Amino acid sequence: MKHIIFIVTLISCTNIFAATANDLFSAVQKNAALQAIDSICGDTWCEGDYNFRFNEFTCDKKEKSCELNFQFIKSTEKSEMDIYSLPQTCRILNINSFHQIMDTKYSLNEEFYEEVSNCINEKEAHVEFLN
Repeated sequence: MKHIIFIVTLISCTNIFAATANDLFSAVQKNAALQAIDSICGDTWCEGDYNFRFNEFTCDKKEKSCELNFQFIKSTEKSEMDIYSLPQTCRILNINSFHQIMDTKYSLNEEFYEEVSNCINEKEAHVEFLN
């Protein structure tokens, strides 16, 4: 019985570091990147017409790419409820190391930041909202 508990514990701990065999980064790294994207939002994209909800950040080592899933949020003065866009995805290519995303524990790599900025600006031009 002790061996089974150890194996289950080992499997659970492994999931903290990589959810699937194709994940390029650990859950901790993905969360750090997602938090850095959300943090920089207030100084960049979020100063525009919309707020953002960053839902998920995943990277695939076989594809050497990352996807940022998010939604635009439109606040209206007439309604107390925010209106969310249809889900959006930015796909950033040629990613094979965490340093290509984060320069430090809290700051995004400038090239990655530019790629995300360009994608968000492109998506914003064609955004559709849920009714």
